[in-house]
Amino acid sequence: MSPDVGSKTSPLPELIQMIWGFMASQAIYVASCLGIFDFLSNGEKSANELAIDCEVNADALGRLLSFLSSLDLLFENSSGHYSLTERGDYLRSDHSQSIRGMALLYGQSFFWEPWGNLLETVKTGKPAFDKIYGEGLFDYLEKNPSAAAIFHIAMEGGSKISLQSALDTYDFSIFEKIVDVGGGSGAFLRGILENNTRSKGVLCDLPSVVERVKSEDLPSRIEVVCSDMFVSVPKGGDAYIYKRILHDWDDDESVRILSNCRKAIVRHGRLLVIESVLKPSGQADPARWMDINMLVMLTGRERTEEDYRRIFKAAGFTLTCVTYIGRESIVEGRPYE
Repeated sequence: MSPDVGSKTSPLPELIQMIWGFMASQAIYVASCLGIFDFLSNGEKSANELAIDCEVNADALGRLLSFLSSLDLLFENSSGHYSLTERGDYLRSDHSQSIRGMALLYGQSFFWEPWGNLLETVKTGKPAFDKIYGEGLFDYLEKNPSAAAIFHIAMEGGSKISLQSALDTYDFSIFEKIVDVGGGSGAFLRGILENNTRSKGVLCDLPSVVERVKSEDLPSRIEVVCSDMFVSVPKGGDAYIYKRILHDWDDDESVRILSNCRKAIVRHGRLLVIESVLKPSGQADPARWMDINMLVMLTGRERTEEDYRRIFKAAGFTLTCVTYIGRESIVEGRPYE
């Protein structure tokens, strides 16, 4: 007898939704592109009203809105008007923890096309992105400013989400000079300094990123420096933050990155690597999703605590503790002689 798809105990409904996962991702992407969640930020609207706002086909939009309602992103009342749910609220561009940037990034063709070549990646062990575009992701972003802009918006959104958990859990007040390596827009560093008024910060990233950041309104306590972390980083910091950096690179590249930090950090300083630390295999773990994404997109990977201990040692650091901050962790290290 075949399993009952509608049964509460059958695993089939959940499995089928997994297979259909790309549909939800693309629907959220399209709604974010059209500004649906922003249009609804001030109150409910009908499908026809939203179609006028978005300048799209009313029938097609109505079907999209119904699908989004089934995902608990929108609520449709008895009169056919839509409003935001608590979940959908996070897709507003002005939400303090907005993930609209993430929705836009994962809907871009340069992100989902490599996933269509996952089979090739599993066969060869090489990133599908490189095969499709003939270069690595970061080289591609350097040559495509519009893609880079979306990428950095998504990264900034991720920083804002993890910032409050980090502030609630970790004591940054002990540091005088905090260096954020590859810190993008500086959202994470800015948040730390706003809550620790005696500390100063250094934001360092590649020239293309630094040019964009310098035009923004940053606190005077943040110095913006052009730096390639594979060559060198600013010296004299007593804390060096590498947030979602090492998972982009393989072990040898990660050791090279941290070795440059070891040359720059003061003797009593601390290395703060912020990443999703893998749980033992077999456990439910959101980090496994990002690990497979790294396989497709880059040469990096997510790592276990023991993996970080080994990489730290090779670069001249001792891993001292792992502090959990929500879905990520602060992996702390100190230099050894």
